[in-house]
Amino acid sequence: MLEKGSTRLATAVNSKDFNDVGTAELLVTAANAKLSVLKAQLLDN
Repeated sequence: MLEKGSTRLATAVNSKDFNDVGTAELLVTAANAKLSVLKAQLLDN
């Protein structure tokens, strides 16, 4: 998810498609949140 969001963000910025920037931002934000949860779970174990 993070890779897809990063790729979409780069593509959107290069093409100046600012509608897709929002979608890419959501993907990256969701992936980062998921990584934070996984990190916390790993630290607890």
